[in-house]
Amino acid sequence: NQVPDGGSCAIGAWFVAAGDVRTQPPPAANMPAAFGHAHTADAVDFAALAADEREAKWWAALSAEQLAAELRWAEQLLPTVFHVLRQGRTEPMGEGELLAHAQPGVYTCAGCALPLYASEHKLESSVQHGWPAFGTALGAGVSRRRQGKGAKVEVICARCSGHLGHVFSSKRYASGERHCVNSASLSFVPRGTAAGQLPPIAGGLTACCDADDL
Repeated sequence: NQVPDGGSCAIGAWFVAAGDVRTQPPPAANMPAAFGHAHTADAVDFAALAADEREAKWWAALSAEQLAAELRWAEQLLPTVFHVLRQGRTEPMGEGELLAHAQPGVYTCAGCALPLYASEHKLESSVQHGWPAFGTALGAGVSRRRQGKGAKVEVICARCSGHLGHVFSSKRYASGERHCVNSASLSFVPRGTAAGQLPPIAGGLTACCDADDL
């Protein structure tokens, strides 16, 4: 059951399919060969890229520029990470690997490695809600946008626009809000990690943090 303190990520969510825990990117045969070059709808087999009709429509709605960018992301990210971070889906409730994570450090974007949340802001109530929860974000790393015509406010990475989750008002916490974030959208960097040990960055972006940020 959800604790009624302002909303739930589950409402209206496009969930990642149960059991989608593949650890390798999609087969190259499903992707156009010329990554990094212009793509047109005629060059892409959306049915091969998609697991269902809804996902096929998501691919088909992209502009040529967006399509080229998302194909590059799909080539570099694990499937579940791509589904959540790039397609805006929601991982199954209670299954995220960072749900009960309590190690000190920084949670970064799983796509571009931008620091997003600090461990000291992680809420213990995340297990109750079903997804990792934070009382606030780090600096300007997280942006917000209204999702569709509803009242839900989406939180996204301020650099690569990757979907993180949603933010809800809450009187339970000092910050007055709760960031409900997917584990798949995050990477974790333990406190004290040396610059040379930072996680790899997808999407061809430049590193944004070093040991001083941790």
